Amino acid sequence: FTATGDGGNNGEVVIPDKIGEITITGIGADCFSSLTDQYIYDNLKTLRISDGSGIKSIDAGAFRDFNALETVYIGNSINSIGDNAFADCENLKTVVFSTPADGYTGFTIGTDAFATHGESLIFYGDIVAGYAPFAWAMDENNFMNAEKLIRVCYKSGTPEYPNLTVIKDNVTHEVTLVDYPHYDELDNNIRTRYEKY
Repeated sequence: FTATGDGGNNGEVVIPDKIGEITITGIGADCFSSLTDQYIYDNLKTLRISDGSGIKSIDAGAFRDFNALETVYIGNSINSIGDNAFADCENLKTVVFSTPADGYTGFTIGTDAFATHGESLIFYGDIVAGYAPFAWAMDENNFMNAEKLIRVCYKSGTPEYPNLTVIKDNVTHEVTLVDYPHYDELDNNIRTRYEKY
């Protein structure tokens, strides 16, 4: 692992695609559940799986109960996230999905993978019918906090450049547009292209 931080307050872990000569192809089920070092549970705030790595899966329960975890970057090689992979990560607020290198079909997300039981969770990624992160967030049976009926909010784009914001409405059961970029929020280059209209 590559770890950065200031001794605990801004801990980030980057999962490498190789350790020595060994290629890492996945993060195994419950692989961190036997950690005896409480420091990692208490200080891991950002998890990053870089684009272009060979890591294809995050298996069941891999990061369950990482309560300090706030942000996860899912690289473009990931095509499977197992059951309860990020369950009970109460402080997880942001998950950024890169456009998948192998296409949108075939990506799977397991049961309660993001049942964090927190107060809010935003997915950033592509809005494409059938794409697992979008489908998971819009599935009427999926909640990040089922006791409080709190759903995942889904934003196209990235945290730096969000575009559309949608959420599954608990009353109508429809995917509902709740925000979009307003003219005064657009980059000057984009505004200039449309000002003539």
